[in-house]
Amino acid sequence: MSHPWLVFLLLVSTSLLAKPFNVVTGIDRPPYSIQNAKVGFEIELLNAVLDKVVEHHEFVIAPYGRTIKILDVNNIDAMTTASISVYKASGKLSLPYIQYRNVAVTLKSAGLKLASINDLERFSIATFLNAKTILGDTFSQAVSKASQYTELSDQSLQLHMLRKNKVQVLVMDINIFNYFNKFHELDVDIHQIFPLTAYGLLVKDDRTRTAFDKELKKFINSSRYYKLAEGWSIEPTLLID
Repeated sequence: MSHPWLVFLLLVSTSLLAKPFNVVTGIDRPPYSIQNAKVGFEIELLNAVLDKVVEHHEFVIAPYGRTIKILDVNNIDAMTTASISVYKASGKLSLPYIQYRNVAVTLKSAGLKLASINDLERFSIATFLNAKTILGDTFSQAVSKASQYTELSDQSLQLHMLRKNKVQVLVMDINIFNYFNKFHELDVDIHQIFPLTAYGLLVKDDRTRTAFDKELKKFINSSRYYKLAEGWSIEPTLLID
């Protein structure tokens, strides 16, 4: 007969081993994250790295208001897609694991010319949630003068607004736009007026973050990274020494 304390200790240890490394992520951003973080370029990249770092991890969907304070929650261990420019000083940020290529998109029929971020002040704009913070002061100042400025958590709605002439300019990642435009087939001009935006993983535990960085370097410099990018029709942009 098993001693009851041995049974208890076995149950406790099994419970601790079963506790997943919980990673907060946002709503779908195809082709980066699709079907509630089941697949996508960004999700599969993180899966490949985290599988080498932690015993078991799960993605937790948090649609709005993701900030570093999320790490104060007891059962949350990390947060995806944390802007390097916003969170670098936190001391909780990994090396960049992905870069978004934001662009301005206009209907070709409109014939609009945009040479710089400052030109956005002349138009009505739809963009993604927290764009003012992520895209910096120049962007924030320009859009504050725009006739209309809208941030949307569901980026597919941006294309609906452009198609119906409710706004003149979309600001979004080119890969996200291309994914959604397969369903709209909008004839557009692409204005490359933004620098690349780098993102890392916010990680609560220092040792886990260090291990993540180590495995990330290996993955980014492997053929698996380029194969993954090719599979999702994304141009690989990261080089980590």
